[in-house]
Amino acid sequence: LALVLLPAATASCPDDTWRQVNNKCFKFVESRSTFTQCQYDVCAPLGANLATIGSEQDQAAVDDISDGHYAYFGLFEGGADESGEWQFVNGELAYHNSQYVHYENWNPGEPNQYCGVEEDCAMIGPDWDGWVDVSCGIGVSCICSTTNGQAQPLSQEYLDHETDIMK
Repeated sequence: LALVLLPAATASCPDDTWRQVNNKCFKFVESRSTFTQCQYDVCAPLGANLATIGSEQDQAAVDDISDGHYAYFGLFEGGADESGEWQFVNGELAYHNSQYVHYENWNPGEPNQYCGVEEDCAMIGPDWDGWVDVSCGIGVSCICSTTNGQAQPLSQEYLDHETDIMK
């Protein structure tokens, strides 16, 4: 009788303050941070990035751990100004060529550039049933995630647009 050890199908989260969903771990951090502060000052020191929400299961976990707080996750509008090219900080596309690539959960009427304001980042909050586009400079809480216990590399698109996002 041989014992064969197989790799775990799910990630191991750093500690019990993280919520595990399949191969991802999510953490809510209450703060007053901009989008880029969430990425660099909050998530990166935890070995994580702003969260990638790729399924209803991910969304349910994020909604649960944010517990009615406003919070950024890792979705931003890249490409040329008002391109509609929404993607996550790790490079996963969310909306490309006028169609959703993977899971999406926009609140009805979003994204909308409300009142002509640059709204190139996404967040969740207690006032909406889904994601909303907002100015990247608003100070709110952060939702971080790891995949298979690791922070995914930041995409070149994010790094290229970081200066615009910080405005």
